[in-house]
Amino acid sequence: MEHAIEFLAGRAVSYGLAALRLVNFGHYDEALALTRSIGEIGNLLHLFMVDPSAIRRWLDASNKAEREEFEPYWVREALKTISSMVPTDDERYGVLCATAIHPNPKVVPQSHNENSIPTLGGYYQERGQVVCINEIARAVATVAGPTGRIAVIAPDKSEEIVAAAISLMKTIGETTLDNKQTFSQYTERTSSSDELLSLTQFLDQTRRKPS
Repeated sequence: MEHAIEFLAGRAVSYGLAALRLVNFGHYDEALALTRSIGEIGNLLHLFMVDPSAIRRWLDASNKAEREEFEPYWVREALKTISSMVPTDDERYGVLCATAIHPNPKVVPQSHNENSIPTLGGYYQERGQVVCINEIARAVATVAGPTGRIAVIAPDKSEEIVAAAISLMKTIGETTLDNKQTFSQYTERTSSSDELLSLTQFLDQTRRKPS
């Protein structure tokens, strides 16, 4: 499985393209469900980047107990244990789960509008489009950065990928949750958040230096 990292990145690309298609059809909750999956891949690749020994353990995991080490929750915990940033942290992951994956009595489906009115079927909602595009872009960037660092590719291509991830992160508008913890209440800001800035700084520091 020498191309396992590239396969992970390819899966994230497929999820991202599918999520964009769903956004175009007005299915915002479903797009966010795929975004969560992209975030899981981003966290895993980030772990591989900051702890290269984890790649070998992941590839060699032969039973359920060994594979559990790399389930989404334990990947986040592993990153926290080594004092690394967590690209898709517990809060963001939890809201994605509540909004787009798990049944939740407090979440109104497809209510990405000013009045939080539920909708059925595909309807354009400006807030839903903004939130989804931001979240998809953010998740894809968390995958692209580590992929550029650890995938078996030419150094110049590696630099291009990392530079593109950094550029993407710097252009994403900040999205902030209110106390209702629902994506329908997200607000957009024009500047990058501290979280995104720390991501770009980390990637910039780990870029391959010219020999």
